[in-house]
Amino acid sequence: MKRQTMINRLDQLDEQLTLRTKAIGVLAKDSHETLKKVPPVWLIGTGVAAGALVGFLGPTRISALSIQGSRLIPFTRDAFALGQQFGTGE
Repeated sequence: MKRQTMINRLDQLDEQLTLRTKAIGVLAKDSHETLKKVPPVWLIGTGVAAGALVGFLGPTRISALSIQGSRLIPFTRDAFALGQQFGTGE
């Protein structure tokens, strides 16, 4: 591969990285804004509930349940999309 070709390829990759970094920054800002809207009581309450659940079931069972639960992600995505369709009155 010629030097100029390598330089051009590196420039392309650098531009892609810059775009991805900007996209991640926008998503992070959006996530931060969403979390600001959640009352602190809910955040603390869910943290306490999660901690109690891990203490009750133990880390091994929680990780097994998490793996099983991750298999449901495609179904929940479809269910939320369906719920949004009905929820907007369309």
